[in-house]
Amino acid sequence: MFHPALRRPRVRRSAAALAGVALAGAGLGATAPAQSLTSYNGGWGIARQTSATTAVACTDGFHGRDTNGHTVLITAGHCGAVGSVWMAEKEWRKIGVTSRRTFRQDGSANDWSIVRSSGNFALGPTVVDRGTVKYVARLGKPSRGMFVCTTGRQSGTRCGHITRVKDNGIVVTDIVSTHGDSGSPLFRRIPDTNRVAALGILSYGDEATYSAFQRLSEVLNKTGVRLKHV
Repeated sequence: MFHPALRRPRVRRSAAALAGVALAGAGLGATAPAQSLTSYNGGWGIARQTSATTAVACTDGFHGRDTNGHTVLITAGHCGAVGSVWMAEKEWRKIGVTSRRTFRQDGSANDWSIVRSSGNFALGPTVVDRGTVKYVARLGKPSRGMFVCTTGRQSGTRCGHITRVKDNGIVVTDIVSTHGDSGSPLFRRIPDTNRVAALGILSYGDEATYSAFQRLSEVLNKTGVRLKHV
């Protein structure tokens, strides 16, 4: 939960939020680049504009459908409040608006937000893994010692192991993350395929030794969102 545009949570450094880096530029988003992307993938950057020239960034996690059938993306709750307008960072077009959000500043499994798609991009069952688009095959069950990977807009793809699965639904890994990676998808590669199992979304860490993820099954159970998968 590293979010320079938000008040720092009053928690230990070990539970520091991993929210977005600040973006700045004259006329930020005033002139959109040529529209070439038709779809957007988990692991790519999304940005919430805070003024005419500044924005903060987080990461697109996984995609699904809410109880009304609307396409949604799932990211970290501390990234922005309900009503936040999100832009696809790669083309600066609107990707969606936060429709539901929970964030508790105590390191518990309550850090998720549901962003309803604007319809400008296809949000399929995909994540980026070292520059390659892979398909979400199913919801996975995280376990201690499991080899896992995550992709963030700031740090790219990193891999490591799960060191602890807490009773409250937090999955702790030895992967290091930083500002802007919040909401990043945690996944397990399925051997000999171009598919992955979805595990969680990035919540917090210490930028040096570990990152903690909100277990995805907890989010789906609490919201009724159905994970998109192949």
